[in-house]
Amino acid sequence: MPHLEITLCEDETFPPQICLVAIEPVSNFLTLEEYAAKRDAPTWNAAVAEALLPFSVTVIQCCSDQAAALIAHAETHMGVHYSPDLFHVQQEACRATSLSLNRQTEKAEKAFKDVEASHQENAKKLQDFNENWPCSLKQLDLQKELSSHAPVLEEALSNARKEFETTQARQRRAREARLGIGKVYHPFDLKTGAPKEASEAQAGLNSHFDTLDQIAAETHLKPSSFARLSKAKRVRPSMIETLVFFWTLIAARAAALSFSPEIVKVWQNQLVAGYYLASVAQRCSDLKEREQLRDLSNAILEQAKARDGPLSA
Repeated sequence: MPHLEITLCEDETFPPQICLVAIEPVSNFLTLEEYAAKRDAPTWNAAVAEALLPFSVTVIQCCSDQAAALIAHAETHMGVHYSPDLFHVQQEACRATSLSLNRQTEKAEKAFKDVEASHQENAKKLQDFNENWPCSLKQLDLQKELSSHAPVLEEALSNARKEFETTQARQRRAREARLGIGKVYHPFDLKTGAPKEASEAQAGLNSHFDTLDQIAAETHLKPSSFARLSKAKRVRPSMIETLVFFWTLIAARAAALSFSPEIVKVWQNQLVAGYYLASVAQRCSDLKEREQLRDLSNAILEQAKARDGPLSA
C-alpha cells in the first residue's frame, strides 16, 4: 500500500480488564485492540509501535480524551498533534446541566398541573352554582368563597405557567448550547461553507460555554455541576489548537500542489470545503440538517467545477 499519513483515535475499554484500542477513523480500521496490565504512557507507546509495524504509515495526529497518559503518548513520545475528542467535552457539559434542569422542569410542570387542576375545579363549582340558581344561604356563602378564590387561583396559575415555560426555555437553551459546541468546532462554517478562522471558532465556543455558565448560575446548580463545566471549558485551548493544526496542514498541502494561486484557492475553499461538508453530513443525525449540509456541499463542489472557473483547464 502507498505510504499514508494517518490519525489514530485512542481509548481504553474494560471487558473484563484494561484493553487498549486505537482506530484509524477514515477507514475505520482497528489498528490496535490489546489487553494490557496498565494504561500508562509507556504501555501505550509500546503497544502502538508494535501495532503499526506491518503498515506503511506515519501518525500525524492522535485523538483521545483528556487522559494524561494518552496526551503524553501523543505529544511527548510520538511527537504528533494531540486532538481532544468532542464527545467528552459535550458529555461533561451534559452531566453538569441536563439532569438538574430536567428535574426543575418536571417539578415546575407538576406545580403547574396541580394549580391548573385546582383552578378548573373551582371554576366548575362556580359554574354549577350559576346553572342551579337559586341557592340556599349556605350554598351562597360557599359560592362567595369560591368567587374570592378565583382571582387568587388565576394569579397562581399564571405564575405557575410562567415558571414552567421559563424552565422549558432554559432547558432548550442549555441543549442548544451543548449542541452548539459541536457545531462551531469546525474549520468551515456549516451554514455558508466559508473557511473559519480559529478566533471565530473560539468566540463561538466561548459564547456557548458562557450560556451554560449563566444557566448554571440562574438555577443555582450544585458545585459539582460547576466543576464539570470547568472541566469541559479547560479543553477549549486544545480544540482551538486542533483547528490551527488543520489549517497548518492545509497550508502544507497547498504548498505542495505547485499550481497557480487561483487553483490553490479553489482547491482549499471549494474542493476541500465541499468534501468536508459532505463528510460532516454523513455523520449528522438530524435529517433536515443532513440534507442542508448535502445541498451546501453539492453547491460548493458544482461551483468549483464551473466551466469558466480556474479548474476548467
